[in-house]
Formats: sequence, structure tokens, C-alpha cells
Amino acid sequence: QPELLLVSEPTRGIDIGAKKLILDLLKSLAEEQGMTIVMTSSELAELRSEISALKAGSLMDSARQVGGVRLITAEVEVSNPGELRSMCDTARDNGADIVAVFAGINKEKGTLNFACACGADAIKLGAHAGNIVRETAKIAGGSGGGKPDSAMAGAKDASKADEALAAVDSIVSARLK
Repeated sequence: QPELLLVSEPTRGIDIGAKKLILDLLKSLAEEQGMTIVMTSSELAELRSEISALKAGSLMDSARQVGGVRLITAEVEVSNPGELRSMCDTARDNGADIVAVFAGINKEKGTLNFACACGADAIKLGAHAGNIVRETAKIAGGSGGGKPDSAMAGAKDASKADEALAAVDSIVSARLK
């Protein structure tokens, strides 16, 4: 019996329900047989992306009306800023009136990043992701910016993530026409 099982792309191209079954089976196998299972990095990146999309989708229920836009804010634990951007993109894809602002904390590294995405209708109403994320990050000692539809920012003080997110409603409403 092997002590180590190297699995290359075990669920590539499979729907998320089947993926979960396969991953549960691998986990069970590892526990029962006392082996370590290692998956390739491209598979892990794909899984992280799908997890980010699921997180963003589940946050849609918390959207609230601010002016003429639906605003979503949340603090999430992420392993890299790309996951945060992916979550924002997924949220924006759920409606042209969406403004999504996420604070991503990487507990391992102790970093805080913000991401913002604005749908086309929100932009027409005056929302600008670059300006929103810049003002939000300033509250936590950070800076950043970007385009009207998508932007990122880094911050120095992770303890101020909640305070920064609490200010997003007023930051967004001040920008709307």
C-alpha cells in the first residue's frame, strides 16, 4: 500500500456535484488507508476559483438597495487577491445594477485586500469601482484603484476591515447621481 498518492487533475471538466463526490472519496480513502494525497496545483487553482464563485453566489441574498444599485459587501477569507477579484466578477455577473465590495483577509500572511466590481447600470448611475475601493481601503490605511467596472486595493491595517466595509454604503451613495 502506498503512503503517498499523487493525483493529477482528478476532477478536471467534471461538474461541481461530481467533484465533491470524488474529493470526498479521496479524503475517505486517505483516512482509511492512512495515506497522504497530493493534487496538482492547476487543480487546486481551479477548485479555489470555483469555491470563490460559490461564496460570491451565496452572498447575493445579502444584497441591499442603495440608491438605484444593489450593494453587496462582505469580509471573506481568501488565499490570494485573485480569488477576491473572481468573487467580485461573479457577483457583478448577477446583475447590471450590482456593486460588490469584498474585503479579503489572508490569515496566513496577515494581509488585507479589497476588491470592487460594478455592473454597467451601476456605472451609469455614477458608481466607479476604482474610486469606491480607493476610499474604502483608505480607512484601513491602504490605497488602490482601477477601472469603473473592476478595481483592487491593498490595506495595511486588517483590524479595520469591518470599519471600512461599514463605510461602503455611504461611499457608494455619495457617488450615485
